[in-house]
Amino acid sequence: MNTFGIDYQRSSSVVFLREGVALNCLPKSVGDGLRTLVPNAADPDGLWASRAVNNRGPKLLSGSMSKDDLWLTEPGPSLFWKGLYQRCFSYLGQVEPTAKEGYRLVAAIQTSDYTDSAPRLEALCQSVGFEDAKCMLAVDALLSRWIWEQYSGEGKDVTVVAVGETVTEVRSYRVKGKTDHLFSISESGPSITLPGIGSASWLRRMLEEIHSRFKEPLPPGNDLVLHDATIEFVMRLGQSNTDQEIEWTGPFRERMYSVPRLSLHTCLEWPEVVDLQSSLSTVIQESMRSLGGQFSRDLTVIGGIGAIWPFVRHCVAACQTQSPIWQSSNPLEDVARGATYWPLLGEYPVAQAQPQTPIRSLDVSTAESAPKASGLPDRPPVLPPWKRQSGLKNTSRKGNANE
Repeated sequence: MNTFGIDYQRSSSVVFLREGVALNCLPKSVGDGLRTLVPNAADPDGLWASRAVNNRGPKLLSGSMSKDDLWLTEPGPSLFWKGLYQRCFSYLGQVEPTAKEGYRLVAAIQTSDYTDSAPRLEALCQSVGFEDAKCMLAVDALLSRWIWEQYSGEGKDVTVVAVGETVTEVRSYRVKGKTDHLFSISESGPSITLPGIGSASWLRRMLEEIHSRFKEPLPPGNDLVLHDATIEFVMRLGQSNTDQEIEWTGPFRERMYSVPRLSLHTCLEWPEVVDLQSSLSTVIQESMRSLGGQFSRDLTVIGGIGAIWPFVRHCVAACQTQSPIWQSSNPLEDVARGATYWPLLGEYPVAQAQPQTPIRSLDVSTAESAPKASGLPDRPPVLPPWKRQSGLKNTSRKGNANE
């Protein structure tokens, strides 16, 4: 089956679609038609995501970054997920994103109360039309991305750090290699959450600093513009040296009395970042001990939308270990991409319900090994109308999985 993967955070989401099961079938961004990072927003008049925020109507409903639980308080979430269903329907060329048409949805979430939030979100997804909808831990989705796109077959003890908006997760796994592309997860420790630690607080600090530089307050309606520019600024910061100052080149620069400049070294001194490093040092060691025995921590995988902030990697590296760190070139996509792979790597509810239960071995080098869901046969990707009418063939998607 084809899988929509969504990284469902408190105030924003990332949505990807993977069609097919072959190794060269890579996930594609769905977004909201305007941006990859989709605002969790909707209004009763039918506006959704970016368009709802840009309209700034009096009935706007959206998730707030000030809380660390999932956005499940009605009526906003139902309107958002109905809008997401319509977006998926349009993206597929007016094909219903249902099990009957060969589509399922896997939502990766980060919350301190997974056992309560997961069934509520699954019920919400199913109520708006996503018939085959399952939740999973974001940290498992990040592991899934690394396995599918980077795994080379050797056994490794892996610690995964998934940084979200308002929650950070850490979990350790023992991945046993057999032959090329054949693996098993013999053990996995519990997911350890750090509520209140994530990109929301860092983003608020940056936005407050930017707003403080304006000679006069900006007119309403520029929230998303500044948000996008700040994300871009942070990603530029990640490409600089530790002491190198990066200058703001984003919008409304001409309205500032002085232009913000920031270095990675300065960020490392923020109280929020000091707390991050201290907390990670504790929970990474705790996560490693949870498996018992000699956990060698051969690799640390970091990602999630909060991992675009470059100091996350520095904080993980400072946790008294010499193990290598793997991070993708675009952490913003990690969890959503990984969620699209998870059904191909095993029965996706298992890892949450029974952390110590091994996930069955799977040879990811062959499409036939992929599990089928809901008793339905796998279908080829549904062509959009313009390809059906033109008679174009549905060629395989090719790309380089290594980053």
